[in-house]
Amino acid sequence: MIRQLEKAEIEALAVKCRPIELPGTVTVDKSTLLSLCNEALYARAQAGQGTLEIRSLVSMRNGLPYVTLQFGATRIQLSVKETLDHAFRLLQVAAGAAADGFLVAFTAEELPQVPPEARMGILQAFRTYRDTKLELLSPDELPLTDESGDK
Repeated sequence: MIRQLEKAEIEALAVKCRPIELPGTVTVDKSTLLSLCNEALYARAQAGQGTLEIRSLVSMRNGLPYVTLQFGATRIQLSVKETLDHAFRLLQVAAGAAADGFLVAFTAEELPQVPPEARMGILQAFRTYRDTKLELLSPDELPLTDESGDK
């Protein structure tokens, strides 16, 4: 099951968290925020939007294989090549996110005296190295390719 809050859900949570007497500020303890996030995810799951369904099929019209992805009411059909391109991109992004997460956690634990802004600078330097020296893209900069392989 894939779970990610949508922008509208995050905004609704922020409004719900915001103290009325202090407009423009959000001060919420972690347990309250976790409870609110779980509430939103539960509501989405109840609406049938919390599960990504993946199925293979062969078109009766042209005899070609396809993959159908359905997330709630949204359904798309991809060719096998498009599916493999997206799968490869997911693997690259997941590997990059894992490496980024490790680096952030490691620097926070091993370099607690370094300010958070400087640790984020280390992360950016790591991403730049990955982008330029290894010719891999950071998770949020990885482009999709079209059928012809053009970017």
